[in-house]
Amino acid sequence: MLSNLLSKLRNGQMAFHKTIRFRDIGFCTMVLDVLWDKGFIRGYTRLENRILLIYLLYEEGKPNLKRLTVLSKPTRRLYASCFELPRLVSNNGVLILSTTQGIMAADEAIQKRLGGELLAYFE
Repeated sequence: MLSNLLSKLRNGQMAFHKTIRFRDIGFCTMVLDVLWDKGFIRGYTRLENRILLIYLLYEEGKPNLKRLTVLSKPTRRLYASCFELPRLVSNNGVLILSTTQGIMAADEAIQKRLGGELLAYFE
């Protein structure tokens, strides 16, 4: 599901759509919450029939999301401890991971001293 969401986001921004629609899945809404907190999307609303309307964000006419990468896949899971996360975090992008306390950005996981499965990287 995460790869489908990222593909929809990437394709929507490359076609300069203002909004995209995606199925309302709890896992994906948590990822969208992180993207909204970090300023990569304008937000999202829930419509009837379990559909999300995601509002895309552009800066000076250019897509705000420049690089979207799925890190963990069902055939290859990637994990990092709280000690490995500072080496993986860059200043420009956001690393999203799944921890025991939910899905969060890497900087928040470092503050809480949590490790987990690396899900995606956004820049």
